[in-house]
Amino acid sequence: MNRVLIPRAPREVVAWTFLALVVVSAAGFAWLTRNPEAPIVAEATEWPVVGVAARLFQERWLPPPRSAVLDPNPTGGSTFTRVFVPVRVVEVEDFFDLPDRPEDPRAIPWSDPILRWDGSGPPPLGSDPLPALPLPGRLADPARLAEARSLFPASPVESRLGRYSLVTDVVDDGLLRALGAAAEEVEPLYGSRYGLTPVGEAAETIVLYRSEESYRLFQARSERIRGLASRGHVGWGMVALYAGEGAQRDAVAPVLRHELGHLLNRRSLGPALPPWLDEGIADDFAAFELDARLAPREPALEAMRRVEENRIEIWGTLASLDQLAREIATGSVPTIPELLGLDWDVFVEEPAADLHYAASAWLVRYLLDESSEAALGFRSFLRGVARGGGAGADDLVTSLGRPWPELDAGFRRYVMERANEAGVGTFSGE
Repeated sequence: MNRVLIPRAPREVVAWTFLALVVVSAAGFAWLTRNPEAPIVAEATEWPVVGVAARLFQERWLPPPRSAVLDPNPTGGSTFTRVFVPVRVVEVEDFFDLPDRPEDPRAIPWSDPILRWDGSGPPPLGSDPLPALPLPGRLADPARLAEARSLFPASPVESRLGRYSLVTDVVDDGLLRALGAAAEEVEPLYGSRYGLTPVGEAAETIVLYRSEESYRLFQARSERIRGLASRGHVGWGMVALYAGEGAQRDAVAPVLRHELGHLLNRRSLGPALPPWLDEGIADDFAAFELDARLAPREPALEAMRRVEENRIEIWGTLASLDQLAREIATGSVPTIPELLGLDWDVFVEEPAADLHYAASAWLVRYLLDESSEAALGFRSFLRGVARGGGAGADDLVTSLGRPWPELDAGFRRYVMERANEAGVGTFSGE
């Protein structure tokens, strides 16, 4: 039998080549374990065959938020049992507020062009469709306002909250002063936060019920929001909400800012916005105040945590961050394109409504964060929408100039980092 002899030199080349591949592979794997949010990994999750392995890799190596177990007595060895309190501070029915349109506004997909008119009468249905541009404030519909007034137990008082008319039976002067201050600053706060200027003047009426019962009666008059666990809603040139009792009153100012945020969206961006954008901005807006320099200021998230004996409660922005981080850790959060594609009915459908609100608000916050490379692009996107441009997913990704996998990975990393800083998102000892 003839034997084939392999020269020694090629054997060494093969050995060294194999060793180099092993070293490079090991180094690459080590780098990926430290950078599981890398765009190449996010992109790989969409590939056939290897996509499953890439998703499993992310689940294994994406870092969970820091444990939030607190110790009331560090020297005593006892710890609190953390109780998650999912308080949806701001809920809203978005009527899209298309005044006097004969058909049901919800039958008009948000992406369709809407006729442009000034709101003073029936829209010119025979006109060529134009983009949905910002609309000025509108006076409350007389019939709807009369209906809202009829549900007060006694005759309400009429006054002002900032630039808005107020109808209320609340007699707490301290609360009314605080709400008046919040209403007075909404326009400069909105302009500073989003770089947009509302058209026209505020003309709407705020209907503030003292009792939740009165508000629920008014809510039940609308088939479209009947039964929703809302704290307030907008429509027909009105904001309706209730003060409630005790701890409920802490939520009134954020609810008011949220609802006025919808009115400012209408005057700055236009009606019939996609749910993620309308609700995301409104929820983000509700979480900010003006500082002494007239710049947006985010109150400390720690203020949204209450410790009582062996119970820890969180609410508001902190609760939404907690929920979103938990869902990211379990892989339950929709991708950004999926979130942006939700219509109104799916967006508010239980049990995922809380998650959709939280994801939308924190996406807006991520896109506006100064450390985010997307901030300038998002403001450009908003200006484009205000000029009548598209508000869809393709329009957003074009303005941001970054591919979806990279945006998705950056957003998830941002949420997890904020959750780590706030000490929420995952608990031990439960």
